[in-house]
Amino acid sequence: MGDDLAVKIRRAGMKDSLDQMSENIQKFSTLVDLLRYRAIHQPDQIIYTFLLNGETPDRYLTHKQLDNQAQAIASELLHQNAKGERALL
Repeated sequence: MGDDLAVKIRRAGMKDSLDQMSENIQKFSTLVDLLRYRAIHQPDQIIYTFLLNGETPDRYLTHKQLDNQAQAIASELLHQNAKGERALL
């Protein structure tokens, strides 16, 4: 009986999380808006782990670091008069 209750609670929590995620997604009109929001509100959260030889964690990237790098690239592209041009990153 206890296990059934635990499963129901987990399912309810997952549904709540999915509902909240859906609401949050609707708040942002672009991926840039979402990433900027996370850089401000979750700056130190690790979002990427780079593996050495495909197995050993070597480097990490946080929301703030990604935002800083994206802003630096955007600034350089503007400096190069590449506004509206395609860029392979």
